[in-house]
Amino acid sequence: MDTGDVTTLANPDVVEQIRVMVQGNRPLVTKDAPEDVKRFGEER
Repeated sequence: MDTGDVTTLANPDVVEQIRVMVQGNRPLVTKDAPEDVKRFGEER
């Protein structure tokens, strides 16, 4: 997930360290959600 531009923050290096601590340093491999979850909120 792209977290946006952090260059305007006071210390982007610290922000990146926190992002890695929270999100991890590798992309997360995701799989498709069940069909009922995908259709949630749709009109029937």
